[in-house]
Amino acid sequence: KLRAVAMAEGVEALLLRRPRIEMRQRQDAVGRITRCRLYADQLVPLLQDHDTEAGGLLRGLGDAVAEAAAAVRHGAPAPSLPDRPAAFEARLTAAHRAGHVGLDQLQAGLRLGEAMSGLTQAVGSLAASAPAR
Repeated sequence: KLRAVAMAEGVEALLLRRPRIEMRQRQDAVGRITRCRLYADQLVPLLQDHDTEAGGLLRGLGDAVAEAAAAVRHGAPAPSLPDRPAAFEARLTAAHRAGHVGLDQLQAGLRLGEAMSGLTQAVGSLAASAPAR
């Protein structure tokens, strides 16, 4: 009898641990997205001094990532970012070629856009794997 109780308690502990791990993963992902958004907020004014459209696209990408973070925080699936990262990358590259955006700003913008896109996809898959509430 004691052995069966111990096994049942072990299974129960495993079942209870899984939601905590998933919650921690969601919180970590949301934290990373929030940091990316803060970086975007710092980069947007620099871009808008030289290219308003690139700054606006980055702001839109940051807003979409924030929406994804909010959705996942509440257990909903993350919205997709259909073409926002590609549009931002294309505009930023064009602004750099035209001499409106420096190399440092180009590299920072491209890395930030890539990071936000990757994080949003990761959060989306995390939300999809989470149990329904």
